Amino acid sequence: MAETFNFSVQGLLPTNTKTKSKDPVGNDINAIVTDFAKLLIAQIQNQDPDKPQDITETVTQYSQMLATLGQIKANNATIQFGEVQIGKDAIGKTISYSLGTQIDPNTRQIVDNLQVGVVTAVDFAGESPKVFVDVDGTSVPVEVYKIRNIYEENQISSLQKGALI
Repeated sequence: MAETFNFSVQGLLPTNTKTKSKDPVGNDINAIVTDFAKLLIAQIQNQDPDKPQDITETVTQYSQMLATLGQIKANNATIQFGEVQIGKDAIGKTISYSLGTQIDPNTRQIVDNLQVGVVTAVDFAGESPKVFVDVDGTSVPVEVYKIRNIYEENQISSLQKGALI
């Protein structure tokens, strides 16, 4: 008589709460871990009883998967930290940012369609950090990753210097 095992994925592997980042693992980490657990359970259930799988191989696979996911999460946290730093450093400065891409009619190359404005505020509450840029008296939200250049001269102090001259 064959003995059957009933495995449950819940509680078997660690889970992660929703993140606010835009990384590819981010919100899907629970699904990735659950799918991996289902694969391991199916592998255990369908193994040959005369030649059972070495448990160290399973543990190694699990450890490698968690290490890889951890590295991806760490890399994405570093990127997000960099975006926060850029947003913070841009306040009061003139920036250029991308509105998307277009084809340059002269060179037939794809180029950024750039807009220029002064950063007046920063918002770190959303999924990705945003700056608010004053463009002709209108405050426009711009994701930090769209910033292409932060000009060295502080626009606000330049205006003050110009007013003194």
